[in-house]
Amino acid sequence: MSEFNLKNYTNEVFMQMMLEEAQQIENIEFQNCQFKQCKFTGVIFRKVKFVDCDFESCDLSLSKFPGCKFSEVSFKDSKLAGINWTEISWPQIKLASPLYFYNRNISHSSFYGLELTDLIIDDCKAHDVDFREANLTHASFIGSDLQNNLFMHTNLNHANFTNAINYTIDIHFNTIKKAIFSYPEVIALLNSLDININGWPTNETT
Repeated sequence: MSEFNLKNYTNEVFMQMMLEEAQQIENIEFQNCQFKQCKFTGVIFRKVKFVDCDFESCDLSLSKFPGCKFSEVSFKDSKLAGINWTEISWPQIKLASPLYFYNRNISHSSFYGLELTDLIIDDCKAHDVDFREANLTHASFIGSDLQNNLFMHTNLNHANFTNAINYTIDIHFNTIKKAIFSYPEVIALLNSLDININGWPTNETT
């Protein structure tokens, strides 16, 4: 199968499907579908609806999702680098995050200003991701590498950073009430306080 010819797919499994870069997929609904080892790099999904779908070992890097809708969609062992998640058609009333990321690469992506309570980003490579102005209450970043991420005016109350590494969170410009962190990585939160810690290595030269 080289492309989607129907408008509705239910309980389908798509294996090793490959679409050309910049190919457009429009006005299709997928329900309870599985995508395995598919390559959708740079594909444009326009006004596509995904409900209870799973992506496993897929490459969707640089894909675009203008006007798309997601509900209970998980991505496992997949590449999703360079995606602007703000293009999605998000519901006005949000009860929980419709997206779940497990053991994947979501680097260079943007979640700017989104309401994503209960977002799951576990065991992921998440470098240079924009989380500014987002509501990430109860989000999970367990075991993820958060190098060079942008947290600014971000709600991280009750978020779980257990075993997460390389994060930089200014406690003056973000809220982290009852968030969970692991030692020694939690020491990085003190960087915004302009204090010295005896016995802790510093990058300053003498």
